[in-house]
Amino acid sequence: MDAFNDSALARLFARERRDGSAAWFSLPGGATLYAPGEAADQLYFLRTGRLGAFRREEGQEPQFLGVIRPGEPAGEMALIGGTPHSANLVALRDSEVLALPRADFFEAAESDPTVMLELSRLMIRRARQAQTHAAIGDPSVFGFIAVEAGLAIRPVVERLARCIETLGYSVTVEGGESLLAPTEWFSNVERRPSGWST
Repeated sequence: MDAFNDSALARLFARERRDGSAAWFSLPGGATLYAPGEAADQLYFLRTGRLGAFRREEGQEPQFLGVIRPGEPAGEMALIGGTPHSANLVALRDSEVLALPRADFFEAAESDPTVMLELSRLMIRRARQAQTHAAIGDPSVFGFIAVEAGLAIRPVVERLARCIETLGYSVTVEGGESLLAPTEWFSNVERRPSGWST
């Protein structure tokens, strides 16, 4: 949790994990953390990976609500509101998550008011983004595979990346090194400035 020690929530989860209240687990890409209607009996904290929130209205396609990034909580609105979850939260890739039971969270938050203040600011920001349907700053990931063996795909991808950069977006190109990379590797790539990997 070294990268996120400056956050009150990160310090809370680190302390609760040392004390044995917070549990760590791995969530494979595509797996659901929670679904609509489930009880909000835990506060989650994303250590590495990416989570996506989706809501599905009857007879419609799922609506993408936003991304949970490393160092951010998940499930806080339902937990604090005392209501069931209203969305699906899915791992967009392999992720590491910490879970803190509801009672332990409220007990810990009482002793450190900055936790609730930080959480309130985050909930307001997320609510505003949901109203405008803006997931500003969320990275998009694209994968490219050559259709024929031996075909050099990287020069084409790099040329495409340069074109995207001219539109004002940050771009990072990664290669085969990512195939066996641990979940922390992806978080490090997303945190560093854009550029070309070699």
